[in-house]
Amino acid sequence: MNIREAKSVDLETVLILFADTIKETCADDYNKEQIEAWTASIRDKVKWLNRIKEHYFLVAEINDRTAGFASLENYNHIDLMYVHPDYQGKGVARSLLQRLLMKAQGNSVTAHVSITAQPFFESNGFKVVKENRFELRNVEIANFEMQLVLD
Repeated sequence: MNIREAKSVDLETVLILFADTIKETCADDYNKEQIEAWTASIRDKVKWLNRIKEHYFLVAEINDRTAGFASLENYNHIDLMYVHPDYQGKGVARSLLQRLLMKAQGNSVTAHVSITAQPFFESNGFKVVKENRFELRNVEIANFEMQLVLD
């Protein structure tokens, strides 16, 4: 597995992986309307390019194929972490998380994670701070604010 910092040329691959991963892996936890509202963010390419440029944004590759990506905002908040369904359970998320935590600064790292991702984050030492319910494109969605206290 190769993990590297993302570049602007990765945008299309990242957007496709983002939408496909949500559609395939979150279908048991979110309904069709929620998934559509969530994946609609890929239309805002400027926002995504800014994330790549401004965050510590990593891409994981296996055999020259994008297996996942993750980003750390302000060195203390995991903004994104998505792994392609074909590579889930193969250590991609754990490797990305380790790299993000190596760059983290401060006493703790936070993340707002989906219902689907909550068990992964808990297994890596994160604790639920609170459940969030918010509207995204007029659709209510639930997720969890989680925190990892750093040594």
